[in-house]
Amino acid sequence: MNDSMSNNWSVQVMGMIAIGAATTAVFWVAEGFEGAWPTALIMAAFIAIVHFGRRHSNTLEVMSGTGDERVRSLYTRAVALAGAPASSRGARSSRGTRSCSS
Repeated sequence: MNDSMSNNWSVQVMGMIAIGAATTAVFWVAEGFEGAWPTALIMAAFIAIVHFGRRHSNTLEVMSGTGDERVRSLYTRAVALAGAPASSRGARSSRGTRSCSS
């Protein structure tokens, strides 16, 4: 995917809508309408908050990763910082396991 497409907010909104529709469809098939409508409502609310809130909140703008080079740089740093504890936890747990041979 090229850089201009990944930084386009309309592409991100369409992606979020597709994920929301797929999630709702899975709940509809598995649990029927009674299980699907709360899921659809939560997903739609989240999409609306992210889409409309990014204009008013710098936090949501950085989370979306769209915008000028400053916002994209902050997004890259935030993702790298969030991934660091996850990668160190996995490395620590694999080093800490030892087999006992008696």
